[in-house]
Amino acid sequence: LERSFGIKENALNFKKNKHGAWSVDGAEISLSHSAGALAVAVSRDRVGIDIELVHAPRSEKMAERIMNDKELAAFTALPDEEKDKRFIEIWTRKEALFKSQKKDVFIPKDADADSSQLKSDVFTVDNKTYIWSVATPTPERVRVFKADVK
Repeated sequence: LERSFGIKENALNFKKNKHGAWSVDGAEISLSHSAGALAVAVSRDRVGIDIELVHAPRSEKMAERIMNDKELAAFTALPDEEKDKRFIEIWTRKEALFKSQKKDVFIPKDADADSSQLKSDVFTVDNKTYIWSVATPTPERVRVFKADVK
């Protein structure tokens, strides 16, 4: 934090707002965890992050509840073997957007998973595949640091 944001370690003053979002003076923070993985985003701009384990099949009914018409049409056209990964990617993108917007209510269909404010990636740790997505006004500036803390 000191190198990137000029915030001295002994001057960290963590705050949590009414939406559960964390910040310190001069930076916004977003946290997410899933099945042993942790994702943290820190930014001067608003930011949201989500990480999810790619796992068991999702039902078409669940997709209908969270995807808008355009997303759902593209999703249903996918081969079955690609649907789990795409479902999780769409979900993490929508969740990251929601977190970055600090709204009171999450309505997944209203979040555009194709927003230009999003960046997503896939990674594998210990034979588990995860997808993370981050939402920020400047996704081109996202830097990823991976740490193994075993």
